[in-house]
Amino acid sequence: MRGDQTIRLTVAQKAVVWRAQAVTTEAAFRSAIGVLATENGPVASYLTAIPAERWTLFCTTTRPLFTAGERQILPRASRRAHCGSGRASFSLSSTSARMPTSSWGKLQASAPRRRMERCRRLLTPRAEAKLQLKLAKIPSYSDVFSSDDVCYVSHRSPQFGTNIEVSTGNPHCWCTLWMRHGISCVHTVAALQEARKASVGPPLFAHCYTTAAYGEHQQPIRLPSDEVLQRNASLQPAPHYGQSGRPRKRRIRSKGELGQRAVYRCSSCGAKDGHNRSTCKQK
Repeated sequence: MRGDQTIRLTVAQKAVVWRAQAVTTEAAFRSAIGVLATENGPVASYLTAIPAERWTLFCTTTRPLFTAGERQILPRASRRAHCGSGRASFSLSSTSARMPTSSWGKLQASAPRRRMERCRRLLTPRAEAKLQLKLAKIPSYSDVFSSDDVCYVSHRSPQFGTNIEVSTGNPHCWCTLWMRHGISCVHTVAALQEARKASVGPPLFAHCYTTAAYGEHQQPIRLPSDEVLQRNASLQPAPHYGQSGRPRKRRIRSKGELGQRAVYRCSSCGAKDGHNRSTCKQK
């Protein structure tokens, strides 16, 4: 929980808190807090004192982190269908994109290069840039595992030393970046790398951040095969014209060097009697 106090909850109470945090109306929020009050009254009183708009997720309008060009590809209705309406559960869906193996550096050094490049093309350039930025920030975070699937991630700097709980079994984080934008945070990536689960390829991006999401809206261009194309004999390369300038000087031969020079030709009359254009008598 984010607040000035530390609240300890059981697994069942955590599930109630997550459901309360994912509601869209204040009435549903009050109803979920009422269920929690029957099991843990002090915690329910503490949460009720916090304004709902300060810690619930979908009270404000959120949007995926698309670039300007990517927003023009999908229609508005299709973007809503791909990215979700905001009422989806917090767990990552099975349609999420797998983590590209090319982004894990030394952990995937033994993987074939062809497979790495193929997995890299699953994400859009914007999502790939976001992922690389998070991977660069991993050395600034420390990880402490309390169990096999629960990890607490905190920044090494004292001013950002808040512990964030991350579940690596079904990757999610209490900073709620996935629920707001459909993209995992640096805490989840750092915890998965510490747990050496990066090679499995956990789902870290929603389907709307993959190139497959744009296939039905931006059809490829079909080029004719080589058998259908007919050769045209009139097509020739462009003519090449040498630039005008001073002629290239001939190298002075060394003493005793053998060789035969080309006969000098007058550029005016074409004779080979030893005169040049300046001494030509026919001009």
